[in-house]
Amino acid sequence: MDFLLEIGTEELPADQLVSLVEQLGDLLRQQLLPYAIGCEQIDYWATPRRLAVCWRDLPEQCPERVQEIRGPALERAYDADKRPTPAGLGFAKSCGVAIDALQTKTTTKGAWLVHQRTIQGLPLAELLPDLVMAAVKQLRYPRAMRWSDQPHWFIRPVHWVLALLDTEVLALSLLGQLADRLTYGHRFMFPEAVSIPSVAQYESILKTRGVIADIQQRRNLIIRESEKLATQVDGNLVLDDALVNEITGLVEYPVPILGHFSKDYLTLPAEVLVEVLRHHQKCFALSRQQQILPAFIWISHIQSTCSQSVVAGNERVIQARLSDAAFFFAQDKQQRLDSYLEALADIQWHVKLGSLDDKCQRLVRLTKMLCQQLQRSDSTVCRAARLAKFDLATAMVNEFPVLQGIMGYHYALYFGETAAVARAIKEHNQLIGDEAVWSDDGRILALADRMDTLVGYFSIQLRPTGEKDPYALRRAALGIVQLLIEGQWFMPLQVMLTHAVEGFKLTEIATDTIEALLDYIRERMYQWLLEQAIRPDVIQAVFATKPDDLYDAYLRVIALMTSESSSLSALSQLNKRVSKLLAKSDGLKVDGFDSALVQHDSERCLLTMLKQAEQQQPAMMQARDYQQIIETLGAMSPVMNKFFEETLILHPDPIVRQHRLCILQRLKILFQQVADITLLQLDKI
Repeated sequence: MDFLLEIGTEELPADQLVSLVEQLGDLLRQQLLPYAIGCEQIDYWATPRRLAVCWRDLPEQCPERVQEIRGPALERAYDADKRPTPAGLGFAKSCGVAIDALQTKTTTKGAWLVHQRTIQGLPLAELLPDLVMAAVKQLRYPRAMRWSDQPHWFIRPVHWVLALLDTEVLALSLLGQLADRLTYGHRFMFPEAVSIPSVAQYESILKTRGVIADIQQRRNLIIRESEKLATQVDGNLVLDDALVNEITGLVEYPVPILGHFSKDYLTLPAEVLVEVLRHHQKCFALSRQQQILPAFIWISHIQSTCSQSVVAGNERVIQARLSDAAFFFAQDKQQRLDSYLEALADIQWHVKLGSLDDKCQRLVRLTKMLCQQLQRSDSTVCRAARLAKFDLATAMVNEFPVLQGIMGYHYALYFGETAAVARAIKEHNQLIGDEAVWSDDGRILALADRMDTLVGYFSIQLRPTGEKDPYALRRAALGIVQLLIEGQWFMPLQVMLTHAVEGFKLTEIATDTIEALLDYIRERMYQWLLEQAIRPDVIQAVFATKPDDLYDAYLRVIALMTSESSSLSALSQLNKRVSKLLAKSDGLKVDGFDSALVQHDSERCLLTMLKQAEQQQPAMMQARDYQQIIETLGAMSPVMNKFFEETLILHPDPIVRQHRLCILQRLKILFQQVADITLLQLDKI
C-alpha cells in the first residue's frame, strides 16, 4: 500500500521546505521500524502552502513480532537456595505468567530474567494515526506558532490535512484538522478544493490545478525557462544556487518575466547590480561576455493576463533600488579613506573585544607573524590588514552587508591602493570552496581574520554548542583548516593561537583558551577529512599524536591511506603486540639496554635494522616523507616476527627483560612518529 500525507498551511518559509518535508518522511519511517515495517521508497513534494510525503509499498497489516521484556538480574530474582525472590515473582506477575515460564538471558553485563511474548500485527490503518501524530510532534523548526483558539503548535497555521491509504481516507485528526481527500490548487488560479481519488493521481491532479508539487521539477523549470527567456536579449543567466532555491520555495507555478533597467546604472560594480536584483526583488541578473546587461528576469507566481503591468511594476521598483545604490556609491567615494579608518574606532565588534579598529590592529600584528613563519614579505598583506574592515563604515555595505570585502576591493582601488592590496581585502572575506581563487596575501589575511575571531570569542567563553553557533565559529575553524591545507603551509597551530591571544588586551582570558581551540580546530579537521572519504580509523591514528601542524597531519593521513595494506596490517599487529608487552613493564628507561646481552641472531639482526632506521628517520621526518617511513618500518616486519618467535621478552632475569623491553620501547617510538598505528582497524586495511 502507498500512504500519502499532505499538510496544507499558510505560506511556509522558503528556506525550510526541503528540511521539513525530509524530516517528516524520515520521522514516520523511524516510527514504523519497531513494528517491523521497512520503507525503502519515500517520495517528497513541497510548495509554499503544503508539505506532502508518500511512503511506498507498505504492508496492509503489520507482521507478528516478538517483544522481549527484561526483568531483574538473576542474582536478585533467586536467593542462594535457588528459590524465587519477591523481585522475581513480581516480575513474573507483571508479565502475566508463572516464574517458571520466564527465560534467562546472559549478556556481557550478567544474566537476567526475560519474558518474550508474541504481539499480533495490527492493520496498518489502525496503527498509522498515532504514528503520524508522533512523527509530526517531533518535527524541528526554528519557531512554532499557534492560531485562532487552537491548542496546537506548528511552523505555520494548518488549513487542511489530506491522508490517503491508496484510495481510502485514513481516520486521522491532526493539528486541529480532520483528514480528508481534499486538497487545494493554486491560491489564485484554482482556489477551489479538489478531491484526490487515489495516491497515484495526487501529483498529476495538482499539476492541472496550477501546482508543480515536485521541488526539483519546479527548480529545473525555473532555470530552463529563465535561460530560454534570456536569449531574447542575447544574454546568459547569472545563476545563484541560493537564489534559485529560495525562489523555488516561494512559488507553486513559476512564470519567468523579462524586465529592463537604465543603462546608466551599468557604471555600478557588477556585484552591486547583481545584489540589488537578488536582494530586493529576487531577480536573476543577465550577462554577456562577463558584462552585466541592463535587464533582469523575475519569477512570477501566476500566469497574469496583464503581464505588461507586472513588468512595469517590477521595473519601477528595480529602478528605485538601483538609484539608491548609485547614491550610496557616489556618496562613499566622496569621503576620504582615512575618514573610514577613523570611523572604525566607533564601530564596536563586541562589547568585550573592542572596536573594528582594534581588530584591524590585531590583524596587522597577526599577519606580520604569519609572514615571518612563511618567510615572505609582509608589506602588502599588512596594508591590506589595516584596511580589511574599512568598508564596514560605508553606506553601501551598511545597506548590503553581503558586499563586505567586495566593496572594500572597489573602494581601495578608487582611493589609490595597489591591486594586490585591494585583492587581499576582497579575498579575506570570501567563502572558502572549490571555486575560490586566492592570492597568498589574501589567504594570509583570511587566516589571520579567522584566527582572531576564534581566539576572541573563545577567550570570553562565547563558544559554539551542539545546537547554537551565533558567531559562525565552526565556519571560521573549518576555514583555518582549509586555508592551511589548500595553501600547503606548514605552520604550528599553537604558536599562531598563542600570538593571537597576546593581541587581546583583556583583563580576564579563559585559561583553557588555547587548549580548547586546539581541540576544536582538530575536531573540525576531523569532520572535514571524513567528508573527503578518509577512513575514521586513519584520522584517529594520526590525531592520537596531537598534531600541531595541520598540513603536516594531512600529509600523514594521506600517507597512511596510500600505503600498502599488507605493510600497515603487519605493522599494526606488531605495534599492538609491542604495546601490550610494554604495558607490563614499570619504570622503563629507553637507554637501559646492554648490547652484550644480545643472545639470538634475530635479536642482533633486529637491533641492526633498528639502529639504521633510527639514523634514517630524522631526515625522512624533516623531509616529511611519511610514505618512505612507513615502507622502512614495514620492511622490518619479517625480522620483528622472527625476533618474537625466538626470543622470550619477559625473561625471568630482570636485567635481560629490561634490555629486551627497551628494544621494544625504541621500536614503539619509531612506530608512533607518524601515527598511532595500533588504532588502525585491520579489517579495513
